Amino acid sequence: MVLRIISSCALAVACFAQAVAAQEIALDVQAFLPAAATLKQRLSLTGDDGSATVLVYSSPDESSSARHSDGIRIVKYDADSGWTVAFEETHRRMGLYDQVSVERLLAADEQEALLVITLISGAGTATSWHVLAAVDGRFAKLDPAAERANALVPRGYVDKGYNTVKSVGDRIVETLPGYTRGQARCCPNRPTLEMTFKFTGSSIVLDSIEELRHPAAPPALLQPLLRLNENGHWSYGDPGHP
Repeated sequence: MVLRIISSCALAVACFAQAVAAQEIALDVQAFLPAAATLKQRLSLTGDDGSATVLVYSSPDESSSARHSDGIRIVKYDADSGWTVAFEETHRRMGLYDQVSVERLLAADEQEALLVITLISGAGTATSWHVLAAVDGRFAKLDPAAERANALVPRGYVDKGYNTVKSVGDRIVETLPGYTRGQARCCPNRPTLEMTFKFTGSSIVLDSIEELRHPAAPPALLQPLLRLNENGHWSYGDPGHP
């Protein structure tokens, strides 16, 4: 009799878990997107207080076909209230080729977070980034500005774009062409920096810095070019590669 009761209880718990899982799978994505928005990315995120679903979307701009808005909404399921928005951010009035994307970070303690990468194009390109993580039970935006300044300012570098950003486990790797203040964007005059930042679970810290021989930026920016004019014909060359 006792064994039968235990088996019945186990079966009831399993059925309840399956029912909750079924409810979570039944998320109506469009209900959590603005009107006319297109879903760009969807991924799961696991934290100390359970799992969440991340939705990255793009919305057209009614005033201009050359502009749009990108946004992120993190929704969570609760047995009492169902699906609700736990966090959201919007990047408004973006250009035609601008975009927001997310990548998953995983700290050493298995805490997951999102690396948010924003690519802005125009007279060149520039990439900004931040991290969204569950801190003290709430999603928070972790800004890397102070840690980036710790890498750039002592070296006399300034950020003029053409940088790239990617995630590798619990690390954020950013490459930045070397510019000093007043230097034209066409011609980096210092080695490219590869800066590695670490996600600790609740913060971002500068982990390492390495100088690279060449930037990972457009080929025209590898180095200041040598220019020679012979009878009206220009020739270009890399002073480091005869």
